Formats: sequence, structure tokens, C-alpha cells
Amino acid sequence: MISMRTITLTLAIGFAVGCGRGESLSQVEGTVTLDGRPLEECNVVFVPTSMEGRAATGRTRASGKFEVQVAPAEYALLFNLLPSSGADDVGLKAEMGARRGTVRSTLPEKYGVVERTPWRVRVPVDSALVLDLQSQ
Repeated sequence: MISMRTITLTLAIGFAVGCGRGESLSQVEGTVTLDGRPLEECNVVFVPTSMEGRAATGRTRASGKFEVQVAPAEYALLFNLLPSSGADDVGLKAEMGARRGTVRSTLPEKYGVVERTPWRVRVPVDSALVLDLQSQ
């Protein structure tokens, strides 16, 4: 199974190698909810399902809305919601912990594994995505 840790490493390599390739990108907008309620500060990761495209990530706002620039391709969508401690620098701490493998998403595991996520999308899309995740 491909984990969020692997995806993070893939994103870093993809940005380092893929920047400047001159490929056209499509704007993808959407809303992520959990059991019908907007999901704030959720990472939405686009993972290519073939050799075309490249990984990209966006983050939801309080409204659950996100935007991301993505190369045209077929993608599996992964979701990662890190626990909050209420500290001002929680985002940085969570990112550092994720790099060390010590912070886990609070969403069900299937949303963080390429082979198990129920979400697939072909970019470009015709309209904004509505992604309703289920806690059970």
C-alpha cells in the first residue's frame, strides 16, 4: 500500500524534477466534507494513476473549499487531516511530525491509501468537485 509518507516524498521529488517542464496545468476547485460538514485544513493530494500527470496537493479552508493546479491526467485522491493541538504553529509541528512518521491522519485509513481510496478524477474537470468523506 502507498502511504501518505510515500506520497509526501513523491511530491517533493516531483516538484524538484518536474518544475519548469512547461506542461499546461488545469485549475481544479472543490469542497471536502466529512459526514456532510465542511472539513477545514485537510490536505487533498492528487496522485497520478499512470505515468502522465504529476502529484499535486491543496489544502481546504474553513469552508472546506480548495484549489489546486494539476496537469491533465487521471488521479487517485488522498486526504490527510492532522490532529490539532490549538497551538499557533500546529501546522509546522504537524508537518515536521509527518516527515518523521509520528503524526497520523485523523481520517479513516482508506482515504490515505492509493489502492483503497474511493475517489478518482480525470483532469480537466467540468465543474467543481464535491468530495463527501464518511467517518464510518
